[in-house]
Amino acid sequence: MEQARDLAKAVGQDGRAVLLRGHGFVAAGRSASQLIRMCKALLDNAALQLDASRFGPLKEMTAAEIDARRRTIGADDEHPSMMRGFEYEAIEAGLEDLLRERAELKARR
Repeated sequence: MEQARDLAKAVGQDGRAVLLRGHGFVAAGRSASQLIRMCKALLDNAALQLDASRFGPLKEMTAAEIDARRRTIGADDEHPSMMRGFEYEAIEAGLEDLLRERAELKARR
């Protein structure tokens, strides 16, 4: 239980992901599509950071830059611009059947 409290504290209210030494990461999102996009971005960005580190020290984003980026993303996971990226990644991953099933479930609501 103590580990769960530590993990929740590390993620915090504004957090999205926590790296776990020797285990990978844990991520949290407000929807499945946000969580999937976030996990994909985390893995892609980790690979880019590794490649970039070969050229010298990395310059981290400031807190203000991170805040500005979060504001531009918005909170509407169903916005067409968000869904285009989600659908593209799903198709690239071979999950077209799941996209169709998701659309059918949403149509029933």
